[in-house]
Amino acid sequence: MSFTKSGVNGFVPSNAYAWYATTSRCNDFNVRLWSGYGTQEINWCWRTAEASWDCQERWTKVGQSWTAVATNVKDGTHSKIQFRDNKARVKGSLAF
Repeated sequence: MSFTKSGVNGFVPSNAYAWYATTSRCNDFNVRLWSGYGTQEINWCWRTAEASWDCQERWTKVGQSWTAVATNVKDGTHSKIQFRDNKARVKGSLAF
């Protein structure tokens, strides 16, 4: 699945009410950036049972190679990614 981060805020998807739902195809949440977008630091976030959300306490450097930003993720977990550089305009791919 491809994504475009517009630079509006630090999240993909950028809409506060939009989330990706993980599937049984993969236990990890993987990200890669397309050629020309360098390296970005990314954090993985998820919806909690209380309909709030939380993020990891670490940032993962992601470039053109597939990188797991979260591992052993339960099927159906509502997720999004956060970029440390919230103004960056970035395109890439997700697999989960």
